[in-house]
Amino acid sequence: MSEFRNRIADIESGTPVEIGILRDGRNRTIEVVLGEREPDEPVDISSSSASEEYGWVLEELSRETARSLGDESLQGVLVFEIYLSGRAARAGIQAGDVILEIDGAEVRTPSEVDMLIDSTRDTLFLIWRQGYSIYFML
Repeated sequence: MSEFRNRIADIESGTPVEIGILRDGRNRTIEVVLGEREPDEPVDISSSSASEEYGWVLEELSRETARSLGDESLQGVLVFEIYLSGRAARAGIQAGDVILEIDGAEVRTPSEVDMLIDSTRDTLFLIWRQGYSIYFML
C-alpha cells in the first residue's frame, strides 16, 4: 500500500491516470483525475510533566482514527504511545486505548486530561479498548 501511495504522491495534482481495480471478480481499468489531499487537522499532543509521570503520549482522537478503531462516533483522548516505566503501563493502559472519562468527567483533549489528573491521589479512568469500556485506577 505504501508503494502505491508513494507513486501517486509523485504525480502532479489534476493529472488523469488509469488504475486497475478488481470488481466483481474481474479486472477493470478506470481513469481518474488526481486531486489534492486535505491537510491533516492539527492535534493537541500532551507533553506536560503529568504525561512524563504517567509515561504516555496523548493526542486528540481524530474522526479518521476513531473510524480506524471501528467506532466513528468514539470521542476521547488517544493514548498514542506508552512507556513501560510509567504509571499508566504499570496499571495496564496500552497504546491505542482511548480515555473517555476521568473521575466521571468526559475528556476530549490532552490538556483536559492534564487538568483532571492529580499525582497525589488515585484517579479513576474510563478507558475504551477494542469496543469495551474498562475502568482503571491510577
